[in-house]
Amino acid sequence: MLPPMSLTLPLALLLGCPASDPERNEAARYITEVQPLMLENRLLAERRLQLAAEIYNGRMEGDALVKRWDEEVVPLSRHLHMQAELVEAPDAWKELHTTLVTTWTDRSRAYTDMGEALALSDKKRWEDARALHGSVLKREEQWFDSVRNRLAPYELELQQYP
Repeated sequence: MLPPMSLTLPLALLLGCPASDPERNEAARYITEVQPLMLENRLLAERRLQLAAEIYNGRMEGDALVKRWDEEVVPLSRHLHMQAELVEAPDAWKELHTTLVTTWTDRSRAYTDMGEALALSDKKRWEDARALHGSVLKREEQWFDSVRNRLAPYELELQQYP
């Protein structure tokens, strides 16, 4: 049996459970909005790794590689950055979310440029796209670190690879 309502709030406060913490609620709302994108982000990483393994094992090259890249990696990266743009981040999370959107938009551009560089055998474009992708990887990790640091006081977590 639960204690009477008159005791519930004081008990919650004594146990360290705030009745309502607006900052924690905003953080939880943001994570609820962004967590589904992490599933798609994981899928994108898996697709890239699958292609890399096939290239390494000599089972993928030339036109077949360009076709798979353009049909699997590029559309998924575009969809992911477009989905991120649709997230309505709480005010306290808008700046950090804008960083994620910019990062994933740049990744989509890098993947598009990589595919075009492969199709055209354009070494300079490939190197430029790889440099952009390297920057994206660093910024994405910094974003995850920032999110983890902001969530830690609330004992909340964003699963990077659910």
